[in-house]
Amino acid sequence: MRIFEVNEHGLEEIEKVSIAERLNSDSLSPIWVDLIGPSPDDIQLMRDVFKFHMLAIEDTVNKRQRPKIEDYGSHFFLILNPASLNQQELDIRELDIFIGHNFIVTVHQKDEPVIDKTLAAVRNRLQSGKRLSPGVILYTLVDLVVDLYFPILDALENEIDDIGDEVVKVPGQIYLRRLLEIKRSLAEMWRITTQQREAINLLSREDQDLVRDDSLRYFLRDVTDHIIRLSDTINILRDTLLSTVDLYFSSQSNRLNTVVRRLTFITIGIGVLTVISGFYGMNFMDTWPPFSAPLGVPFVLLMMGIGIMVVLYFARHAEK
Repeated sequence: MRIFEVNEHGLEEIEKVSIAERLNSDSLSPIWVDLIGPSPDDIQLMRDVFKFHMLAIEDTVNKRQRPKIEDYGSHFFLILNPASLNQQELDIRELDIFIGHNFIVTVHQKDEPVIDKTLAAVRNRLQSGKRLSPGVILYTLVDLVVDLYFPILDALENEIDDIGDEVVKVPGQIYLRRLLEIKRSLAEMWRITTQQREAINLLSREDQDLVRDDSLRYFLRDVTDHIIRLSDTINILRDTLLSTVDLYFSSQSNRLNTVVRRLTFITIGIGVLTVISGFYGMNFMDTWPPFSAPLGVPFVLLMMGIGIMVVLYFARHAEK
């Protein structure tokens, strides 16, 4: 557990204090409590001290919840999904956030890079002379989570383009499998961005008083614009991916046609050789050249060679 005090100096990490006393006092500065786990003691803290709703506490324990926001009167409960690419695999995590007028509580299962980035961003905000509040911390968390999606989409876009170049040359099965994996990743990205957009829209509504600063509402709406841009990018990438899949099958079909055409001419060549050799294998008493002719065998081999050259000539011109 880490506890930060939101005061005129910014965010100051403080030792474990009486959280209940700070929550019940309007004169003390708001606090930010960051929990990893949560452990049984953390669950007890959320239940007995913060008085969080049991359904929200259960969501912090049961991971892989969908992005959402719940209004429990005295506090909001928000679920975000930070994401990253780990060895070409989409890694989606869960970040649970409770926010009230004088506190913000974040819960995550493991060390979350977004938390450290938020600390750095909030300190930079302090240096610019802007006021801090739990709402500002929440906005910073949401903004950083959304910003994580852009490099992921850029990496997937570059990979789709590279695969498109490769399938024209050699349409291997490995490229098709990777395209299907990217398709699943894009579908997952679409799901979490759409649901997070709905949550942020609810948070920035005019009829709720949690975000009291009107300028903060504008910042949250700017995050919504970023999510809309993400959704548009995902749609474009999905269309590009489907086009790449079509290109894969077209390339594979062309490659198959080339192989079949070559096999056809090979078959024709073998047929020419079979006709010539079969003619001399028949039980004729007299044939030309006769079996006793000294140059009979070279003559037959020459005819076979000429036949193969004719087949190769037509095969070469057929591939142009």
